[in-house]
Amino acid sequence: MNRVIGYVRVSSENQVEKDNSIRNQIKFIKKYCQDYDYELVDIFKDEGVSGLKKSRDGLNKMMKQIN
Repeated sequence: MNRVIGYVRVSSENQVEKDNSIRNQIKFIKKYCQDYDYELVDIFKDEGVSGLKKSRDGLNKMMKQIN
């Protein structure tokens, strides 16, 4: 079984309003892993942080774990 780490992020209220919330992204990742027999090790998240920023807490933590 392959092991995976998930990463979710929203940067604006607009994304939340369009049903692209952190909760929905996590549900999608969990279902995908279940459907394709992946072991989900962890999920990191950044809420209200632009994807243009190179330094994001959740992303930085994820990168440390995989290195």
